Amino acid sequence: MVCHEMTRTGAPLSLCRLVEWLQPRYEIVAASRRNPAGALSEGYRKLGIPIVHEVRAQEFDLILCNTLLAHDVVRDLGHRIPIVWWIHESWIGHSFLPDLAGTSAAFSAAAEIVFVSEFQREVVYRPWVHGRSNVSVVENTSHAPILPVERVRKRRLLEPGVFCVLTVAPVSRPKGHDLLLAAAAHLAREPILFYFVGGMRADMDGIDWASLKNVRWLGERSPAEVLAILREADVKCLPSRDESQSLAILEAMALGIPVVASDLPAVQGYLRHGVDALLAPVGDFRVLAGNIEMIRRDPELAFALARSAQNRYRERFSGDRHYRAMEAVLERAVRRKASAAIAG
Repeated sequence: MVCHEMTRTGAPLSLCRLVEWLQPRYEIVAASRRNPAGALSEGYRKLGIPIVHEVRAQEFDLILCNTLLAHDVVRDLGHRIPIVWWIHESWIGHSFLPDLAGTSAAFSAAAEIVFVSEFQREVVYRPWVHGRSNVSVVENTSHAPILPVERVRKRRLLEPGVFCVLTVAPVSRPKGHDLLLAAAAHLAREPILFYFVGGMRADMDGIDWASLKNVRWLGERSPAEVLAILREADVKCLPSRDESQSLAILEAMALGIPVVASDLPAVQGYLRHGVDALLAPVGDFRVLAGNIEMIRRDPELAFALARSAQNRYRERFSGDRHYRAMEAVLERAVRRKASAAIAG
């Protein structure tokens, strides 16, 4: 299993959870290319899974490369060993790719390519995968339990007596956190607190958080802490400028927390405006603020959105469905390479 880093962010977390599900039936080795001692490394060690720096094709029967940042491993080793390339990124992923020849070589070398949304396959990466028979879409899942939708939330971690908006992601402009800060300023006179959970990226350095009276930055937290905080929030907000399928939104859907998000095409693939969530045009902090205020002022709307989103999660995003689909892709990659070797 090759991942670019061991941080508590979407793609590394998804891989770690898949590994946990597969581990009882397979011998697994993890490779981290940036920070093998990152926050997720302890989880791998508790499972008894070694973490290595180099990937040697002759030592494995299959490699799963997680995210576009592993494109060079796919390109260099894909002709020697079956590789499943699990691609999470949307448009931002284009900045990670090499030149046209190198990108084409990587897509050609993969035994199987997995996206998390139809939007990725049909729009973002269409030039490289259109017409290929080895391309799948396996939607994400989360570790959040499906809980009854509540009208009133008990508070232990978040401040009681006010409406609490939560966003969970690395604090950055691509995730739209500058827009959420603008929305917070727009709603400064309302009894609303905005909570940011996630590490700080360089493009948002220099913010004087102490001066923002209705904003709290909680820093990076463990997955268990994130779920505990999320259970107390009144709204989960995803103001991203670019997204494929957000784990934080899936967690909110499972827990029955109303969602406010950007109307990105990928988001519209699983959240319907006015039915499962309230969506705002990308980059429009005023509509974002208005949607938050609408949910605050209309508890019945909040309840209806959360219940509809939870039903959608139950139908499409269960863990069992996701993990079995991913295992089927891994098995298909091995069979595909074996068939090609026999034919050759």
